[in-house]
Amino acid sequence: MINAREIAALRDAMRAVHAEGEVPALVTLLQVDGSAYRRPGAKMLVRPDGATTCMISGGCLEPELAEVAREVLASGKPRRVRYDLSEEEVWGLGLGCGGAIDLYIEPLHRQSVPAQWVELQAAGAPAVLASMFTKNGATHRLFRGPAPAGNGGNSGSGEPLSAEPMNDRVAARAAQLLEAGSSASKLESVDGHEVFFDLSTSVPELVLFGGGPGAVPLAARAVEIGFRVIVVDPRTSVANTASFPDAEIVAAHPEQYPELVPVSPHSHVVIMNHHLERDREALVYAIEHTPAYIGVLGPRRRFEKLLDALEAEGRKPDEDAVHRVHNPVGLDIGAEGPEEIALSILAEILAEQRGHSGTRLMDKGSGIHERRSSRVHGRAHSGTAAQGRSAAAAQN
Repeated sequence: MINAREIAALRDAMRAVHAEGEVPALVTLLQVDGSAYRRPGAKMLVRPDGATTCMISGGCLEPELAEVAREVLASGKPRRVRYDLSEEEVWGLGLGCGGAIDLYIEPLHRQSVPAQWVELQAAGAPAVLASMFTKNGATHRLFRGPAPAGNGGNSGSGEPLSAEPMNDRVAARAAQLLEAGSSASKLESVDGHEVFFDLSTSVPELVLFGGGPGAVPLAARAVEIGFRVIVVDPRTSVANTASFPDAEIVAAHPEQYPELVPVSPHSHVVIMNHHLERDREALVYAIEHTPAYIGVLGPRRRFEKLLDALEAEGRKPDEDAVHRVHNPVGLDIGAEGPEEIALSILAEILAEQRGHSGTRLMDKGSGIHERRSSRVHGRAHSGTAAQGRSAAAAQN
């Protein structure tokens, strides 16, 4: 798993090395047994001089991997390696991290399929890189999924983007993963062959209805972790590029939402207008477009007031839709003030996005990266009293 900010950094580093007429190495995490810092699909770029971009471990393996990658570049031959981090002594460091990881290290030539893959991932294009392993290395093939709305074109699920021959069952499995919208890269066995299915999904969006001061740290932190951020507010005095330098600003009143505000199944919506009427309209609009996440800032009593007003107008959403709305928004961390509330909200969004509960890791009783068995929706009671008081104070 690799986020949009990481893959953009990796793409830029790859382009810079290629522009210098050199070839970097790409390190890809294929499989994890037990506990590890990253999950399958994580990547690291290594320049010929050993400089690295992005990380596979918490920093303990990177120097060793850089040396192996330089050997791969010198020989021109890819290499698959395994590190057992559960041993008391690993490379003389005594890491004892509790797991084992498999990695594939290969030269990343300018026109190669893996280079195309890096570009596709950085563009946020839904796609699958299928890598079939033999004793001589990996054979790669790319498959593109439907382009997300607004990104131009639709290549069709399972369309091959590269000409390398590959088992038809591999192509069928790639199409199945694209159809399911899966986001977890994985190593599988297909007709007796080991195949790594590396998955790229659309860049996640955070749509903020409301561009007041409380939205500023939320937008900034979301950009830092790889979200495309859209701020919707008719007040250009507060919603502007000075306050939101890395976001897209949409100056729209509620009646303009259908024309100007994109909300899709991979969007995450947070409603924080501090204005009851605009919050009502944003809530109805968001529910109609079934995004991945809807959160409404403020205490529970304010949310009930929004629903009562919609009911009086005959526009109250059905109970199933209401139960999918997170209010008070965010995880229970005792958040106070805009910066802490932003942290609470983003933590909840990431937990929902990745199928985790947001519980304390020490209380989890399973592996760090193990997903919860099923998604739990509710008219979220996860916000704290402190958060509710802060939100209420900010709105009045």
